[in-house]
Amino acid sequence: MNNHKIIWTLQSDFPDEWISHVDSLNLSISHVPLIKLVQTIDINSLTSNILHENIIITSPYSSKLL
Repeated sequence: MNNHKIIWTLQSDFPDEWISHVDSLNLSISHVPLIKLVQTIDINSLTSNILHENIIITSPYSSKLL
């Protein structure tokens, strides 16, 4: 038995269409929602919504804006 695990950290559920593929690979899925994605058009409002001292920027475009 494979002991490898996928830890899904997004707030959304793991996509249903991927589950059978993951099962076929004998992987298990654990949902630990650590990341809440927020999309905003107003960059200035971003700083008022920061609850933590760290931000994860996931695209080059976002980093250029900031």
